[in-house]
Amino acid sequence: MQGTTDRALPAWRGFSLRLEPRLEVPRWLPYAVPILSLGIALVLGMVPMLMQGINPLAGYRDMVMLAFGSAYAISETIMKAIPLMLAGLGVAVAFRMLVWNIGAEGQLYMGAFLSCLVAYTWPDAPAWILLPAMIAAGFLGGALWGAIPGALKAFLGVNEIITSLMLNYIAIQWINYLVVGPWQDPTSLGFPRTTRLSASATLPTITTAWYLPTLAFLIVGGVVAAYWIVRRLRDRRERLKLALGALLVGALSLGAIYFLDGRRVHLGFVLSLLAAAVLAVLLGRTRWGYEVRVIGESARAARYAGMSLTRNIVLVMMISGGMAGLAGMSEISGNLHLIKRMFSPGYGYTAIIVAWLAKLNPWGVIVVSLLLGALYRGSDAIPGAPKALGMMLQAVIFFVLIGGEVLIRYRIRLERRA
Repeated sequence: MQGTTDRALPAWRGFSLRLEPRLEVPRWLPYAVPILSLGIALVLGMVPMLMQGINPLAGYRDMVMLAFGSAYAISETIMKAIPLMLAGLGVAVAFRMLVWNIGAEGQLYMGAFLSCLVAYTWPDAPAWILLPAMIAAGFLGGALWGAIPGALKAFLGVNEIITSLMLNYIAIQWINYLVVGPWQDPTSLGFPRTTRLSASATLPTITTAWYLPTLAFLIVGGVVAAYWIVRRLRDRRERLKLALGALLVGALSLGAIYFLDGRRVHLGFVLSLLAAAVLAVLLGRTRWGYEVRVIGESARAARYAGMSLTRNIVLVMMISGGMAGLAGMSEISGNLHLIKRMFSPGYGYTAIIVAWLAKLNPWGVIVVSLLLGALYRGSDAIPGAPKALGMMLQAVIFFVLIGGEVLIRYRIRLERRA
């Protein structure tokens, strides 16, 4: 929350820095600060490269080429971004209400667990039955895991940061137990993993065979959207804006199918976009979304207005956990096709950064996830560099980007002490 008084920083040689709250934020500043922060982070990232004897410019060039240099590179970047999209959407929902869900990583693991339980129980079921059941199970697994800290906070006032974080370790160790125990593939030997999912339990990849179904969906959706626009919106400018947005979404959908044909990008990408659209409507156009905003701004005012804090805290944690559970399901069913120890490189934790940088906007989460997916993918491309260097570069960029947010809320003053 923005402060109302100046904050003094440590003095040095008669000078001191003071953080002065901005009474009004210029419209251009929220866009300029992330760009400036990214530039500073890239300059700082050159230091460890130079220490390793690596040409920083060549390293950054290789990173960009590996993430965006070809259709295959872009598709692999999207693959890295899909779990970040779903988990980031979940974290953004909880943070909107100032409920600090730090347990997306554990909820991701539990979503993967419950969806795989369905897949291993009915491996011969047809895909049109098994996949929806796995999606529902993945959401349910994450939702139930998120409901635990939600209920503890709502009914007992227990800090959700501590409980959700502790549950991460329980979920991860539970999966590790299954991988080396009941679910272990006997042929995995020194690299414990589960047996591969059946063909009907894997999410299909995007192909040109989707053209006609997608076109039909867009036509029906366009008719419904046009009816809603005409009935609900009186402002012509708003009508035109929504109509152009719908046309753009349709064109991008058909273009994406052609572009991604034959790549590894799976149905989880479409699921992420649909989830963003649904959450954008729920948070921006419904009574429940209004309650989430009011509770986030002032719990006391919400209680005075008759809004149920208990119900909303549990509900928002279940939705948040459910989205993280879908991230786990999509990663297992669409990418890995099995479970192995520590199969997530920290997607649930990175989702917190995604939601924060996206300013808790569902569509912003999609964009930021793609950029961080490119960073995940590109950081492996630096020639002759250890993997730790790529992780260090990611950490520097994350740290500077988040730290730069201070400049949006505060103005830095340099003062000379008498």
